[in-house]
Amino acid sequence: MLTQAWAAGLSFGRLRGRPRANCSSSKCFLQPHHVLAVEHIHPRQEERFQVISGTVRGRVRGKEQQAGPGQTAVAPPGTPHVWWNEGAEEAHLLVEFRPALQTEEFLEAVFALSREGKTNECGIPNLLYFALLSERYPDMMYPASPPLRLQKVVVKMLAPVARLLGYRLEKLGQDRGLGTENG
Repeated sequence: MLTQAWAAGLSFGRLRGRPRANCSSSKCFLQPHHVLAVEHIHPRQEERFQVISGTVRGRVRGKEQQAGPGQTAVAPPGTPHVWWNEGAEEAHLLVEFRPALQTEEFLEAVFALSREGKTNECGIPNLLYFALLSERYPDMMYPASPPLRLQKVVVKMLAPVARLLGYRLEKLGQDRGLGTENG
């Protein structure tokens, strides 16, 4: 999913002149030598990175790319991609998801799990939390492998098991974070 290096610098904003339903934008500050996320896909969204400062490297559909200040990189819907900062300075990015769908709520949920220590060092929740996230926020983000159809079948089977075992995604306070009972 998403690294804590991104979570620490994440802020959401609306692009001027665009309705919220069409685009979700966030500022991202990626620390040196950190990966933005594991290789993943957004089945129904385009993800666009505009580099404000620093340099990021990445892979889109298996092809390596580099983007510096003023450059933009795009991952079309359903395209495997991953980005990282190989540089010695923090990279500042504007990240857009089109259409917005439930991007902000999904990212807040993942970061809440991370704050509670419910993810690994790459920001990935265990399989049961992933099943609950994918059930609540369908088609937001999936690892690039195994195949998406298989992941959706596994999510459908594991989400009820997660609830049976006491795993919960519950809203807490005004920050829309997650309360969890299990690790």
